[in-house]
Amino acid sequence: MQWGLLAYSIVYNSSIDIRLAERVIKRAVKVDDKPLTIDDIVETVCHHYNVTVTAVNSKSRKRDYVVARQVTMYLAQKYTKMPASRIGKLVGNRDHSTVIHSCTKVEERLKIDAGFSDELVSIENGLKVKRA
Repeated sequence: MQWGLLAYSIVYNSSIDIRLAERVIKRAVKVDDKPLTIDDIVETVCHHYNVTVTAVNSKSRKRDYVVARQVTMYLAQKYTKMPASRIGKLVGNRDHSTVIHSCTKVEERLKIDAGFSDELVSIENGLKVKRA
């Protein structure tokens, strides 16, 4: 049962302050303990698109590889604290501008392609399983 700040302060006879608010928030919000790694993301994306890690890291412009590579970079940007330059190095030794371009392409496609949006949700759900 989720308690509000006021209810919590009444039940525990405590004044409302920052410490109480932090305690209530910690109880209300589940924080994932295990952060995602770039390897988790690459593995999940490759599995979803049925491509190899080598293919994603290659210079190939084959459509399947490009989509998997762009999604990998997008999710790495979204779920890790790595700068674009580091993501690029780890995904096929690309530079930061390629990562930014990939993220832009994925965001644009998400706006117009519901099927692609569903794919991304499925991949993100797979990542959540890895985190648990």
